[in-house]
Amino acid sequence: MLKEIEKRVSVRDFKDQAIEKMKLDEIVRAGRFAPSGKNAQLNHFIVIQDEMLIETLNDLAKKALKREDHSFFYNAKTVIIVANSKHNRLAVQDASCALMVMMIEATSQGLGSCWINQVSALNDEVPLKKKLLLNDDEVMIGALIVGYEKEPKKRVSLVGNHVTYL
Repeated sequence: MLKEIEKRVSVRDFKDQAIEKMKLDEIVRAGRFAPSGKNAQLNHFIVIQDEMLIETLNDLAKKALKREDHSFFYNAKTVIIVANSKHNRLAVQDASCALMVMMIEATSQGLGSCWINQVSALNDEVPLKKKLLLNDDEVMIGALIVGYEKEPKKRVSLVGNHVTYL
């Protein structure tokens, strides 16, 4: 698994090609098996492949973040939003674990991915939350865009993330 972790990069340029259902199912399955605090398993995975809905998300993010010239989903054909209970004090940690293992699984499936944190700015968009079938007590924590990358991207050298052994 370390080879997949070392190979993983954030991809922001995707081919106009859908992901096979089997690959997508495995990515989501990996997220569902991610650890959660007290094994509460409160993550809610919303898998979006509807291009109009992805465009709506992008437009709302542009408006909420006052970045009209930006594309937050980089033309990806698949967005996986991870939501969790707003009452769960470990919601961010639980969703983060799920997002990370889904990124590793996407890499193992030959796909590119990128963590998109801006969806959390859309939690006040009640009509959107209804469209996404989120419960009233759920908030969006983050999202993963997934797809086939246009050009293979090499990982930059590891120069940070200092380690101290005691």
